Amino acid sequence: MADPFLPSSFSTLTPAVDRNAGLDAARGFAILGLIFCNMPGFASADHYRTWIGAAEPLTGGLAAGEFLLEFLLMGKCVALLSFLLGAGMALQYQRAEVAGQSFTELTARRMGALFGIGLLHIVFLWWGDILCAYAILGFGLLLLHRTPPVALRFIAAAGFGGSVLVAAAFGFLPGFNEPFDKETSMEVEKYLRVAEEAYRSGTLSEIFLTRMVEAFLTQLMLLFLIPLYLSVVLLGYDAIRSGWFPWAGTPIRPAVIGGLAVAGLALNGLAAWAAVTDPAMNRTYFIFVLVGVPGAFLLAAVYLWGLVRLPEGWMRSTLAYVGRTALSNYLLQSFFAAVIFHSWGFGLYGKLTFPQTLLAAAGIVLLQIAWPAWWLRHFRFGPMEYLWRLLAYGRAAGAFRQSHSNQ
Repeated sequence: MADPFLPSSFSTLTPAVDRNAGLDAARGFAILGLIFCNMPGFASADHYRTWIGAAEPLTGGLAAGEFLLEFLLMGKCVALLSFLLGAGMALQYQRAEVAGQSFTELTARRMGALFGIGLLHIVFLWWGDILCAYAILGFGLLLLHRTPPVALRFIAAAGFGGSVLVAAAFGFLPGFNEPFDKETSMEVEKYLRVAEEAYRSGTLSEIFLTRMVEAFLTQLMLLFLIPLYLSVVLLGYDAIRSGWFPWAGTPIRPAVIGGLAVAGLALNGLAAWAAVTDPAMNRTYFIFVLVGVPGAFLLAAVYLWGLVRLPEGWMRSTLAYVGRTALSNYLLQSFFAAVIFHSWGFGLYGKLTFPQTLLAAAGIVLLQIAWPAWWLRHFRFGPMEYLWRLLAYGRAAGAFRQSHSNQ
């Protein structure tokens, strides 16, 4: 029976059979990389200490680990996911056109449901949720998806350049890059110790209140970044719609990719150096923003170019399975991290060293590459992917289990 709240054409919603394995592999890589970027925030309040100018320059193996994290992953995973959000919406638009379905209504339902899942994610698990922000990006693209390609690229370029310049300009504000005064730093440190105690040994209500404070600050910062990442979403949408992205098999000069790689590595190296030698960004904020943000997007573009060209084999298929269950894996990362660090789990918040934190992230990655292949042999969607469809489409979401012929 069709859902009475959906047009009749929506009642036959089915998963796309022509999935692009290269895009799925890129999405899987980004999701697996994201846990390494997020894990330090799950593990302790040290990242806040960089904001108040209390962080000291890193040395030895700790500096090397932080450098590699900044150099290879920070900013790149979110950039990849933003581009893929736009590319995925372009593919959905093409399929909706062929099926005679309303792309606008379908997308509004999907983004509304994603925003709701993101809110629940914040409430129960992780203050640094990006699902709400991606839902807002999806709505932003929905407002612009009929914009002519040239105008869309102009908007993307203006959004990217303007966001970087505005962010860099904050470095010139009086006192912006100065450490907090001693009295303020002591008050912030006092709060951080209360927050640490809440996560490590507090009640569920104490953890909830602490997370809400952190979520308020973080989500405000993410809203400030919306114009920057919307520009990348628009490029991903235009790449599919206009066909300019160099997909597998499309000729492209090696010098072009080589130049992007060299530039991206050089800029990221400089930004990572700034982050390691001056964690509080008291002296290097302007350099970090003006160099690090473009560098992250350049390197993300190189990653994407290579990932969509992975040859058939274990690595491509494994990453593609992770990419097809990206929402489930993203939420599982938060659940596993909460089990490790919160009081209702092992209560290790603030107790692990940086290398131990990254080792825990690697363990989560191993778990996440193990289950999707088995799961997708039996089910058509990841568990949270299917819940997302149910919230968006109701009974029109389609069957959950694989049919016998597809197993």
